[in-house]
Formats: sequence, structure tokens, C-alpha cells
Amino acid sequence: QVLSLSVERNLKPKYAYLVGELRNEVRSLTKYPTYLSLSLDRRIRPRHQFLVSLKRAPPKGPFPLSSFVPTDEFFCRKWAGTSLDQYVEFRQRLLLKEFSKKYERR
Repeated sequence: QVLSLSVERNLKPKYAYLVGELRNEVRSLTKYPTYLSLSLDRRIRPRHQFLVSLKRAPPKGPFPLSSFVPTDEFFCRKWAGTSLDQYVEFRQRLLLKEFSKKYERR
């Protein structure tokens, strides 16, 4: 599935975020390329920023890639310690903010 993704529009931004922003090692991504198939805007960035907002993200990295894999409900229970409703509301606000930024520039 990873091989069908656009390098420029999909893989490079994910790589930059996972390695640069979240301070993960390249070998983690090459060992488990499944992480690259996850949506940056709908799963990776919202979960990372949600844990940051709750002060539950490691301050100096690396960020646990395994937090991106489970269902939203399991993520909320195990990683965030919050309700699914709280996460969904946060993610919706984040997506709307990103959407409005994207279209303000045009």
C-alpha cells in the first residue's frame, strides 16, 4: 500500500513530520513502513497534537509510533486517558483550522 502513495504529496511530508517533528529514527520507518500508510492530516498530526495538548507526549521525543495504529477509542483510553468525544472534538477543530489555513492562501 505504501508503494502506491505519491512521494511528493504524501510520503515526503509524512517522513518530515515523523522524523523531523516527532524525532523518530529513519530505521523505525524502514522497519515498519505501515506508519507511512497512515494519514498525516487525519491520524498522525491530530493524535500527536492531542497528546501534546494534554501534556502526555514525550517532550524530547521520540514520539511513540505505536500510538498511531489502534482505533480512536483505544488510543483515547490507553494513550490519552480521555473520552473519545473529547478527542473527536479536538480533531475536528484541528481539521477545520488546517482547512481554513489552506484556503485562505488561495
